[in-house]
Parts: sequence; structure tokens; C-alpha cells
Amino acid sequence: GYIREWGAEQLVRDVRISQIYEGTNGIQALDLIDRKLRRDGGSAMAEFLGIARTAAGPHAEALRTEVERLERVNAFILEGARSDDCLSASVACDYLELAGLVVFAWLWQRAAGASTGDTQADRERLAAAGFYFARLLPRAESLERVILSGSAPLRQTLGAS
Repeated sequence: GYIREWGAEQLVRDVRISQIYEGTNGIQALDLIDRKLRRDGGSAMAEFLGIARTAAGPHAEALRTEVERLERVNAFILEGARSDDCLSASVACDYLELAGLVVFAWLWQRAAGASTGDTQADRERLAAAGFYFARLLPRAESLERVILSGSAPLRQTLGAS
């Protein structure tokens, strides 16, 4: 009786499902790198980044910076994975997060670019885009650094060569 009354049952369910979500994220991350990025040599991602690069609006320069960041990371992964079998798995989750940040930056830039600021909804959309670019998107820089460290730090930690 007390479990339902005090919410502990919900906490137990939440803890169990988070393990499933974490596994799913890892699978999706590996799929993004191996089946989406590497399979076509990065051409589909390059096509998207070409579209994102041309976005206009209040955060266009910041978006272009992040597009260039993702292009550098893509080149690193495409080149490095040829000789390092561990690279994809080592950086997959960080890559998924970085790619997501850039995609959402593009979406917020589109929303901000279409906003005139004349209505309350437009002002709120511009404020939300500003928040995203100021507070969330800067995480991309640290993700790039982690990804560019490659698989060596992980292999060393695990005692592998």
C-alpha cells in the first residue's frame, strides 16, 4: 500500500525504463554513424549541412559555425573509422548528441528567421531561439573535443591496445 501512496512505485518504474532508453540511444547512435553517415560516405549529412549553411536570420552566423563543427567531426569519423574499428562505438553517443544540437539549431534558426517580432508568439519564438543558441548550443564545442579525442582514451581505460 505505501508504495503507491508515496510514489516509490513510479520511481522504480522510471529507473527500470531509463535503462531501456539508454540502450536505445546507444543503438540509434551507432545506427546514425555506421548506417547513415559512413554508408554513403557522409553525402546525405553533407546535403543537410549544405541546406543548413544557407539559413538566414538572427542566428545564421552561429548556425554556420556549428555546421562547420559538424563537418569537421564528420570528416574525422569518416577518415578515422577506416583504420580504427573502435572509433564508431567510442564516439557514437556523443555524435548523436552533437548532430541533434546542430539539427535543432537549424530548426530554431528557421523559426526565428520566419518570426517578425510583431506578435507575442513571434517574440516568444525569438526568445526561445535566443535561449537555445546562448545556453544549449555551446555544448557542441565540448562534444567536438570529446569526439576528436577518438577511441584511444577509452581503449586505454579498458586496458586494450
